[in-house]
Amino acid sequence: TMVMMLASQSALAEYVPLTALSGIDAWSGGGEDHKSLVDANVGTKWGCWFDPSLSDAESWPTNTDNSSNICYIIIKAEKAVVPEYYFLVTGNDTGGNPGRNWATWKIYGGNFASDDLAVRNGEGWTLIDDKEDEPLPAANTKEITLDFSEPTTTAFQYFWIEIEKTVENADVYQQMSEWGLGSYGDFQ
Repeated sequence: TMVMMLASQSALAEYVPLTALSGIDAWSGGGEDHKSLVDANVGTKWGCWFDPSLSDAESWPTNTDNSSNICYIIIKAEKAVVPEYYFLVTGNDTGGNPGRNWATWKIYGGNFASDDLAVRNGEGWTLIDDKEDEPLPAANTKEITLDFSEPTTTAFQYFWIEIEKTVENADVYQQMSEWGLGSYGDFQ
């Protein structure tokens, strides 16, 4: 563990490129699929219809409005990092649609032998952030830096973000432009 800690980078030290491996989308393409959350472009955003009141049987892709009862993304960092804080950038039209902002979410970290094994099955993931009714700016492409609520000295290469509730807390299109480890200043 000590070798891994010494060999890994702190999330404070530099921006680490990220790749989206899997996630829920409202539709693919158009700059609003899950890959847009970590594409290093604040002009795109990730969005998906999200309704936590749906049962698994009612959830996407079987229903007609493409809503899912869960909203998640799995991300891989270019190298393992000790997560100290992270940033979010709100969507391009959040000022007119503040109900689309995340309100309650969890972030997990993990280390896996391959991308294929980075599938959330309850094993191998460690809770590193748990936000409940977190106030985010109701403004277009506004950045905010947040601390992880469960500090750790473990370096992780994989991250799972699960949105549990939006500000509107109903069948709503959730959106976020960017997510990154470290601060927005590191990202720039």
